[in-house]
Amino acid sequence: GGLSAWSQADRLDSLLNDLYGDDKEMMQLLNPPSAYYYLYGSVAGDSKTYYAGREFGDNMYNMNGNLYFFHSKGFFIGASGSWYSQLDPGYNTTIMSAGINRPLNRKKSLNFRVSYSRYFYNNEDPEVENVFNNNLGTGISLRNKWIGSRLSFNFLFGKDFGMNFMPSIYSHITVARFGGDNTIQLSPELSVFIGSETV
Repeated sequence: GGLSAWSQADRLDSLLNDLYGDDKEMMQLLNPPSAYYYLYGSVAGDSKTYYAGREFGDNMYNMNGNLYFFHSKGFFIGASGSWYSQLDPGYNTTIMSAGINRPLNRKKSLNFRVSYSRYFYNNEDPEVENVFNNNLGTGISLRNKWIGSRLSFNFLFGKDFGMNFMPSIYSHITVARFGGDNTIQLSPELSVFIGSETV
């Protein structure tokens, strides 16, 4: 459904912002004197998956994959997709995204981001209407050495219009350091989702 695709994109945006936008240590490691770019990719799976609020059996699982290209100036472009074990066709959604993440102050502790995502659905289920084909997302985050906060807004549109708001508080706690720049971190987060929902 539309919101499952949105939440996948928003979790990815949040993760990438944490890893590369708000984390000063990571930015120092990845901050050479000239411009640079890198690829970020991942594959994740979930068991006991629901689709469009319906259960298709106890054993349905899904796989989500993504590949993103980032530039040191804050621009990014990428794609992600979802596959479900008990749907026909199994490959369900492709999300194409582009955006920018920019610091608003010299210390890079205050960041602004904006992104656009387009959803392409590959389902033929007449009971599931995909009313949102687009997402315009924006957010702002503030971080000091120990704790950070983020406000995210998403404007969903297509056959219908919806929006949501998500405030979050998070931290990165270093558990262990080894080698020159290697660390193991815990990243707790508390988030609240407020908005319209289609089931």
